[in-house]
Amino acid sequence: MDFILNISHILFIVYAIIIGSLGNITYRAEKNLPIKPIWLRVLWGCFALAVYLTALQKYLKVEELDLINTFPIFLLGFLSEMMAKILPDLVEKYIKNKAGGNNEKK
Repeated sequence: MDFILNISHILFIVYAIIIGSLGNITYRAEKNLPIKPIWLRVLWGCFALAVYLTALQKYLKVEELDLINTFPIFLLGFLSEMMAKILPDLVEKYIKNKAGGNNEKK
């Protein structure tokens, strides 16, 4: 696999991080939460982009970056903090179920 980064890919990544960050800022503004520090919002934007690109490549087998598909990045940026709060509980429940941790006597 060749790792070739075109200018269009760099612009898409920067644009998508901005869109994900704006989604997170919108969530925080809606909940009347503080928006500062802005670098943390950019990191949530990166998280939204990473989740989106992982889903595109792994589940949908899409390997092209497209500007039309940026609304899900905004949505993931909006929901990223909620996902980060819920995800550890889901993983813990999944691990307990796989390891047989539900041995409650009835």
